[in-house]
Amino acid sequence: MQNPKYAVAAYSNRGVGESIWALCKDATDELYADPLPPPRVRYDLLGCAPQGELAGAVERARTTGSAPLGGLSVRTLDATHTPVGEKWPLEYARVLGDRPCALDPTLRDITVEASAVPDTQAEHPQRPLLSAGHRLLGADGEP
Repeated sequence: MQNPKYAVAAYSNRGVGESIWALCKDATDELYADPLPPPRVRYDLLGCAPQGELAGAVERARTTGSAPLGGLSVRTLDATHTPVGEKWPLEYARVLGDRPCALDPTLRDITVEASAVPDTQAEHPQRPLLSAGHRLLGADGEP
């Protein structure tokens, strides 16, 4: 091959040196792939009083098996129902179903599947002692 333009090299962030795998005359846009999407995780939202888009998605999920909901954020509430701490974002949420809440039959336990946004808080928001629970917010910050 005459005058290669690119070299494909192995790289490690552990400090190990690079090794050349191939010399290439040219490269195309198809050389690079999109990153894999974050894994989907199921969450049970316990003791919910669904309103707005969530209520609509719950109804649609009852008839079709699941319903898209979009982007969500979860906020922890203190004993006075004031949001505390950071938002916990979820992307591409989908309602999978609902059932009566075991502690309060006027409320619903709702199962959603979503992708946790990379580089955010730990796995889930922790409910501090004396917390009133959590508030679920839509993509535009609406309750």
